[in-house]
Amino acid sequence: MKKIHRMFAATCTVSMLMLGLNASSKAAEVKLKGGLHVFDNTGKFKFSVGGRIQNDWAYLRPDNLMKASTNVESGTEFRRIRIYLKGLLYGFAGFKAQYDFAGSKVHVKDMYVTFKHTPLLGTLTIGHQKEPFSLEELTSSKYITFVERALTSKFSPSRNTGLTVKRAFLHRRLLVTGGAYLDADSTGNATTQGYSFTARIAGVPLKVSQRNFLLHLGAAYSYRKPAEEKYSITVRPEIHMAPKFDLDYAGMLTSGVTNVHLSNTELALLWGPVSLQAEGVVVFAEAGGEFYKIYGFYSYATWMITGEMRNYKEGAGKLKGFKPVNPAGNGGCGAWELGVRFAYLDAGDINGGEARSMTLGLNWYMNEYLRVSINYVYADMDNYGSINAVVGRLQAAF
Repeated sequence: MKKIHRMFAATCTVSMLMLGLNASSKAAEVKLKGGLHVFDNTGKFKFSVGGRIQNDWAYLRPDNLMKASTNVESGTEFRRIRIYLKGLLYGFAGFKAQYDFAGSKVHVKDMYVTFKHTPLLGTLTIGHQKEPFSLEELTSSKYITFVERALTSKFSPSRNTGLTVKRAFLHRRLLVTGGAYLDADSTGNATTQGYSFTARIAGVPLKVSQRNFLLHLGAAYSYRKPAEEKYSITVRPEIHMAPKFDLDYAGMLTSGVTNVHLSNTELALLWGPVSLQAEGVVVFAEAGGEFYKIYGFYSYATWMITGEMRNYKEGAGKLKGFKPVNPAGNGGCGAWELGVRFAYLDAGDINGGEARSMTLGLNWYMNEYLRVSINYVYADMDNYGSINAVVGRLQAAF
């Protein structure tokens, strides 16, 4: 932990010194909106500090829940406590360092350097970063609709250390991303024992600005070589304070797994205050010369009661935050949103079970920095039983 703290302090100090040296002869500006931003008047140098706090409260009630029932407890936790530093150097090289202080350990989330406008490749990113897989996984936890991501996020690779190339086409309406990665630990360190190749194509085939209409489609594929020759099918029922449940009852993927193939399809439709989003994932794990299939999907619908539209970031293929029309703290009531989601997993090919989850959500966006969320979650897992939960979150993000 001390090493992580020293890395954080060094990153901050070096960034500020570099910016200060390059902006010393120019007029530097400071902006406090959405974090602390310091930049020079050429636009070539920039330094930003931001973060988020997510405090969750949960009431969990197991319903005939069998195994792991002793671990089902209501309570509160700090789901995420993050701070990040990012910047731009000479207009073409960017960097980001993000740390999470929740729980008993300090984790490195993002730690990378990005080179813009590289010949043929577009944008090149090297370091600890998210692999390009799944719309919901790539969308920041600050901006996802529900308190937790859907059951299918179990199969999203999330962050590893490697190299990513990204290029946008058709006036940033089409994005092609791909990279190679090593399986990394919570500090971003990795060996060559476990590795992966992941690619994603996503874009906006239809957009009608006059009608506030946007359609997003995407697909991704990942080839993975697991370091320990096993593939875990343990899931949480969309409640982080709930225990994990192993759907691999027979233990067929606990040894001898030589490779794993992941495929994913995405859809998002935004039409004014209404949105639809869905993803499907298929997993093929090879063990002992046999291929075993696991699949799942989620779909959800949202309605922004106060009339706002969810915000989509073209050129990145993901959703981002928005500012309420009448923010609280400025005489308004903020933005209010309702959502409903259904998710499903099937591990039948490995003599495993099914998992189903339904979530109802209410969000109050007081302003672009503060958000309150309340979710009701019902989850049912074969061979384990079911669980009901009410989860609340207070989020401050800057």
